Amino acid sequence: MKAPTSATPHSPQPPRRRSSLQQRLIINVGLLTLAGLSSITGWAAVQMRQQLIGSHKQHLEAIAQLVPEQLEAARSLPPAIGQSTPTSPASPSDDPDISRELSQIIQSSLSELTRLDPLQKNTLLWVRDDQQTLIAQSNWAEKDAISSEHLAPMVGSMIKLVHWDDRYFLACRRRIPWSGDIERSGDIDSRSPSPQYLDLYLAHDVTAQKKMIKLGLGKLLLADLLITLICMGAIAAIVRQGLAPIARINHLAQDISVSDLQATRLAEDQAPEEIQALVEGFNAMLGRLSQAWEQQRQFVNDASHELRTPLAIVDGYLQSLLRRRQKLNPQQLEAIETAAEETQRTIQMLQEMLTIARADSGQLKCELQPVALKPLLQDVERRTENIYQRTVKLELPETPITALVDLEHLHQVLLYLVDNAVKYSDSQSEICLRLASLRSETGEDWINLAVIDRGIGIPPEQQRCIFERFYRADEARHRKGGTGLGLSLTKTLVEAMGGHITVSSKLNHGSTFTLHLRPAPAT
Repeated sequence: MKAPTSATPHSPQPPRRRSSLQQRLIINVGLLTLAGLSSITGWAAVQMRQQLIGSHKQHLEAIAQLVPEQLEAARSLPPAIGQSTPTSPASPSDDPDISRELSQIIQSSLSELTRLDPLQKNTLLWVRDDQQTLIAQSNWAEKDAISSEHLAPMVGSMIKLVHWDDRYFLACRRRIPWSGDIERSGDIDSRSPSPQYLDLYLAHDVTAQKKMIKLGLGKLLLADLLITLICMGAIAAIVRQGLAPIARINHLAQDISVSDLQATRLAEDQAPEEIQALVEGFNAMLGRLSQAWEQQRQFVNDASHELRTPLAIVDGYLQSLLRRRQKLNPQQLEAIETAAEETQRTIQMLQEMLTIARADSGQLKCELQPVALKPLLQDVERRTENIYQRTVKLELPETPITALVDLEHLHQVLLYLVDNAVKYSDSQSEICLRLASLRSETGEDWINLAVIDRGIGIPPEQQRCIFERFYRADEARHRKGGTGLGLSLTKTLVEAMGGHITVSSKLNHGSTFTLHLRPAPAT
């Protein structure tokens, strides 16, 4: 019943933590909802960006076409700058008169353009020559912090949205051909070289519109999150309602006992089709289990009854032969003694099986009554010392303790536990019976009756299995001659009296079996 194992046991793997189906459904639906709404928000952001660019693109295109026309018209007008007579041809960057004349032409064009379109105060214009020298700029561009030097590395011929500092601009660059020389009056050489082309930089401030779009997208994302949470809450309620039958099946499976198999059935008339099929399968399984259990119980009961009578007859004949041992030779005597021992062991096992069968069928009679435990333990002490020649130590409180138990069943339980302690401890070590009255953490009063030995102990991985029927730890238990039903029957009898049994053990340091019994009510 208790024995060490020679092989090193593998440490059990910790149970893998699993999420519930309800959590998975809620999280997955929430993620899908958030992904769908975020995709719509992203699509809306792209559409707003395109709309922002499209709404101002025509304006910039119109200005980009109008500026060359204005420059061409201003170019044909008479110059209004002072005359000078250079000694040699010079480029615009070298001749200040030519630069002033070119700048005056372009500046007058930009001023005329501003006068014709007073609504373009958010549109900034710069003109640079082929040497990237600033020639002219619009009035609003002159007052603004941004310059063409800032835009040059960021823009090209296509209109695009650029970010500078904390502002947003729709900007582009257009190259204007500028072939031909500028006429210079009052000089023999009346024509001077001019730039080959001009670069027109346009920037339209859309910071206000961009901020409005960002604010709208922020509110939309907040709405997405709020809608997702609402959807997750609604899905949680729907999933919880849909999984309620499964939860009831789980609770029923945990609470059902062998005595309830025949009468217990699950009814879910309003459940969905899939759940209803599961319920029907569960009820059918309960029916099959009930039938199989009843057949097994009946077989054990019938077999025990049928075998008990012939075994009693066999045991009687064997005992009769043993009383005539003086007429038997040593070999015959050894064979008959062995047969008698095995017969007694089989009769004991049949009696235990009958008791367990009665308990399983609800026919086990348990007459609970107040029992003083001190005289009972003293009787167990005397029987143990007389039968096993083992020392038993009693640890009893000064105050008498009375438990609400079945005297016969408790006496049988103590004999099983003492027999177990004798088998798996050294013949020189003592066995201790300890009695105490305790109060649990929940405030309930319990009587703890412990049977303690200093034997070989039980491995930790086997302690949860020793109360199973016919459980054998290893070959060491076979050598002790146990039936494999003693601890199982002990647990059955203790629970029938309204208590429970626990075990604590350490290899080579012994074991402690503790009975937790109900105290008798005060009279």
